[in-house]
Amino acid sequence: MLSYEEAVRFHGHNGPFLAMGYRVGQFAQGSLAPERIMDMSCIVKSPIRKPFTCVIDGIQCATDCTLGKGNVELKPTENGISAVFKSRTGKELTMEVRSEVLEYALNCKEMERYAHQLLEKPITEIVEIRER
Repeated sequence: MLSYEEAVRFHGHNGPFLAMGYRVGQFAQGSLAPERIMDMSCIVKSPIRKPFTCVIDGIQCATDCTLGKGNVELKPTENGISAVFKSRTGKELTMEVRSEVLEYALNCKEMERYAHQLLEKPITEIVEIRER
C-alpha cells in the first residue's frame, strides 16, 4: 500500500475524490485484513467520468486491489459512488459515499483543503457502511 503522499504523486494531484477512495480503501484493508494480494476484491460503482473515477486511484493506492491484477472492477452508474469489497473468506463490506460529501466535493473551490479534511474525518461521516 502507498502512503497518501505517494497516492497523490501516483494520481498526479490532490483532490477530494482521491481522498475518498483512499479512505474507503484503508477502511476495507483494515476491516477485511487480507493476508495475500488476491485475498480481497472490489467492485466500484461510479459514473464513468472525472472526477468520480478518481476514487479508483485512491482505492488502488490504499489496497492490493488493482485494475491490472483484475481484482478491481468498475461498473457504471448514473450517480453516486459505492464500493463493494469481498474477502476470500466470504466477508463483504459495502461502502456508499454520502450524498452530501459528493455534493460538497463537486462544488468546492478548495479541493486540496477538502481532501485533507476528508483524510481527518471519521469514515462514517464520509460513507455509509454495511457488512455481511
